[in-house]
Amino acid sequence: MLAFLARLLGLEAKIPFEEQEGVWAYLAKEWRLAALQDLEAERYNNAATKYGGAIIPGSAGLAELLSAGGRLSQAADELVQRHSELQPVPDEAGSVYFAWEVVYRSYQEWASAVAVTLEGYEAGTMPNTMRVQQLFGQMERARKKAEQEEGKLLRRLSLSAEDVRRRLKEAQDAAKAEDWQPS
Repeated sequence: MLAFLARLLGLEAKIPFEEQEGVWAYLAKEWRLAALQDLEAERYNNAATKYGGAIIPGSAGLAELLSAGGRLSQAADELVQRHSELQPVPDEAGSVYFAWEVVYRSYQEWASAVAVTLEGYEAGTMPNTMRVQQLFGQMERARKKAEQEEGKLLRRLSLSAEDVRRRLKEAQDAAKAEDWQPS
């Protein structure tokens, strides 16, 4: 009961030093996945910005968007798979893990809808883009909740903001260096 009240009031205790390294190891893996998601989303957004007005069946612009949308969907599938394989997840990080699981599954659903929508344009139909917008909103709400959970966890760790930034950059650099390619 006291632990619940402490969480409710935002008074959670710091994570003991001997448990922190396990939490940091988990967060590094989680951040690497988030960096991969960001890289692939940026790749898709660049194509959408460049060719978004060229949604004409058979056009080079739509072909590029179809390719980017397919890659986005495959990357989302990869994220869900990799996230499910993250081990170990320290007890202290359980709520963060489950919050990001919701994000990645929402992202997967949205990315799949994007790919299907683009395929519909290629087939000459007018797909329902409202569903894509709804799924995007759902994903963004889930991301906000995950970031809040992660923020709570970070406040319980005994590192400076500079240490957190350094570790986050290391995870981002690792994702870039991987240069993930769809199969």
